[in-house]
Amino acid sequence: MKTLCFLKKWPALIVLLLSASLVRAQEGPPMEEILLGRPIFLVFRDHVKVELKLTDTSLRKIEDAFEGAVQARGAMVSIRLEGDMDLDAMEKKAFGHLTPAQRDRLYEIWLQKVGAMSILKPEFAKKLGASESQVEQARRIGQACVDEMMELMASGPDPAKAKEIDRLREAAEQKITSVLKAEQRKKLETLRGKPFKL
Repeated sequence: MKTLCFLKKWPALIVLLLSASLVRAQEGPPMEEILLGRPIFLVFRDHVKVELKLTDTSLRKIEDAFEGAVQARGAMVSIRLEGDMDLDAMEKKAFGHLTPAQRDRLYEIWLQKVGAMSILKPEFAKKLGASESQVEQARRIGQACVDEMMELMASGPDPAKAKEIDRLREAAEQKITSVLKAEQRKKLETLRGKPFKL
């Protein structure tokens, strides 16, 4: 059984992900998962629900797509995978309950959250026209950031470390932004859509 927790605020998300993997003494989540999270989990935020105009019925269908593996409680989304449950397949099914316009807006909101780190996902690297060299540079920066976070969390979970983790993540995002060419940064701004306060 695997349990991952995604808080609705980045530092806490990373703290819980790192803490869970350290406590379980298993291989931690992939670097991309730690830095980027999954866009679909943003739908559980009240103001994102409003922005996407999600009905209660749509939200229930999204929750049902996760086969009871996802629970949203206050500021936390908890995922509990058992047996051969496939989080990627469940996420794909959940996205199927959004209209194309809702999916597009959700990705815009997610891009506003992750910024240039989005090139760690192949589909966004392609949209930005990122070269293999740029993606590799971004991976090295991202991995160095996650390594520092893991080292910081090695002594166990500590909410006081959240600000330092957030600082590390922001520094990594700035470094990855510097890897992008001016026209790619401009394209990223366009892909982010209408500003949305997270």
